[in-house]
Amino acid sequence: MTNITFNWDNWVDSSTVAYSSQQSNFPASNIIHRWATRSWRSRYGAGTGWGRFVIESGVNDALDFNEGGGELNATITAGTYTADTLAAEIKIQLDAEGGDTYTVTYSSSTNKFTIASDGSTFELMWDSGTNTATTIGSSIGFSVTADDTGALTYTADNIAIHTEEWIVSDLGSAKAVWSVCLKKFNFSASAVVKIQANATNVWSSPSVNVTLSLVADLKTHYFTSAQTYRYWRIYIQDATNADGYIELGRLFIGPYLSPTKNVNKNYSTNYADPSDSIMSDGGQISNNLKTKYRQFTFKFDFMSAADLALMVTMWNAVGHTKGFFFTLDRDNNDTTSYYAMYSQSMTVNHLARESLYEVSIHIEELR
Repeated sequence: MTNITFNWDNWVDSSTVAYSSQQSNFPASNIIHRWATRSWRSRYGAGTGWGRFVIESGVNDALDFNEGGGELNATITAGTYTADTLAAEIKIQLDAEGGDTYTVTYSSSTNKFTIASDGSTFELMWDSGTNTATTIGSSIGFSVTADDTGALTYTADNIAIHTEEWIVSDLGSAKAVWSVCLKKFNFSASAVVKIQANATNVWSSPSVNVTLSLVADLKTHYFTSAQTYRYWRIYIQDATNADGYIELGRLFIGPYLSPTKNVNKNYSTNYADPSDSIMSDGGQISNNLKTKYRQFTFKFDFMSAADLALMVTMWNAVGHTKGFFFTLDRDNNDTTSYYAMYSQSMTVNHLARESLYEVSIHIEELR
């Protein structure tokens, strides 16, 4: 078991944040907000165009189809699209290559693409076409293991809300990063989420490229050695997310503090419920339900002067106004990590003058 670890010196808060897309009511700047519920969400909703779709030449730009006279091959122009602009581009290329007229739409209720023809025969050759290796099919939610035949209108088999989303944090200069923490995310079980880092803001081959195993709504990753880079990216592929968007509430990138002597094993946890009930004069009860949270009281026995100085530095930086992450055991960080704040002032008892100290801290979870 490792000693308690505090992730508090958050370089994201002073960084420049870039994003793949955002919903105007949930901007990317929210990832530096104290409350994780003030989250970033990728672009979604009627009138927004929906998510971010990247079409690459020779990767996912081909659409093979048949109007009854043999195979035709449409090539979708490489670029970055919303769902709506991608639907428009697919129509342009189908109309240009074929003799019929096509309608391509994206549904804001089902998050699926639909392709329709006004002709007498229409087949989407996902499996038998010449360009199956570079088909756009899976990028727009179609199963590509078999052709779509026998109809004039085909709706995608799966939700497709994007091909990728990301958040980039420019730290301004290369800094030694020991940990990355994510709080309040909605990633589905099939999501691919990566921590990436690089010396430049180019991501074709990042120097750090760690795929996360996700548990609950808080993830902390500790590196075995410092990773010193300027640019950091959280990369997400979660195209079938039923919410229709990607969400991230709070992001930490930085070093950590772990006192050389662990907390007293007899620490306490209080399960708090701030909800209340009001009874009217007529006996009617109205419940005001609020989110439950945990409170912790930790005591360090015989803390050294050097560790105390670090704890005081942390206290002076965050006080009662800033949130931080902490992990009780880095060997089991998926189940022992929390996003929290100081709920009371830190108390220091001098056991041996200028030598050893008893330190008590009181922490409560932030929602």
